Amino acid sequence: MAASAFRRLYNLEWVGAGCDGPRGSLPGTSTDDTVGTYATDYAVAVVGFVTAAALLCNHSLPRSHKLCGASFFAWTAFGYGVAGALRQSLREDELSPTHRFAWTVSFVSTLIGIISFQLLANSVLVARFPSLARCGKYILVVSLVLFVIVIDYNIFAGASFLVTGAYSLAVLLYASVVFGLASEFAKLSGCALMITGMVVQAALSSRCGDAAYRNCFTDCPLPAPQFNHNALFHTLLALGLVVLGVAMHASPHASQKAGHMSPAV
Repeated sequence: MAASAFRRLYNLEWVGAGCDGPRGSLPGTSTDDTVGTYATDYAVAVVGFVTAAALLCNHSLPRSHKLCGASFFAWTAFGYGVAGALRQSLREDELSPTHRFAWTVSFVSTLIGIISFQLLANSVLVARFPSLARCGKYILVVSLVLFVIVIDYNIFAGASFLVTGAYSLAVLLYASVVFGLASEFAKLSGCALMITGMVVQAALSSRCGDAAYRNCFTDCPLPAPQFNHNALFHTLLALGLVVLGVAMHASPHASQKAGHMSPAV
């Protein structure tokens, strides 16, 4: 049903007036189409596409490092770009979708990106710690099985923010451990920023999201709804991608210094 027929958007005029008087829209408003949220969606997209292009144009990088890295950044950028367009142009979000196929495309794109990052992290693990090669294979198999399950869930059961986010968080945590063990602290910092964004988004959702709308966002520490928990998550994600991208472009893992790049498994 079109947004014009059933209003789900925040009444920003009512919020700007201090939430005084009738709300002017139905209770249960849940659609986050605010500028801060979709603008930061686009910020993630720009960072992702630029970084992917930079990695592909860096002829000093090993082929597998280049392809896995560029795939991660490009698919992540595409997924968040689609989400930004859906918020801005169609006035909907992942919690109240109308164009479900488009949201599925967005979520599946980010999942393709995150599995590419999993492959890259595995290559680092195997290259730096050959004795853990078998462990890396088991981890990769489990991750691929979960990837297929999550993809199927998003396609057949509907795009799920919770399922997609949980899988992405697990991969980022794994990559953080790998980069930490490999003493690649710049890449670890990039992952940490992205993980922090996810955690903060979940922690502030009840204080800065739909539940806070009826209270005029008085308990939200952010300037919501113009810049809320989703916008903060996107901002930290974009910053994490910048840090990670610069580190990957300037200093690939130590196996390159030895003149080779180990495969993912």
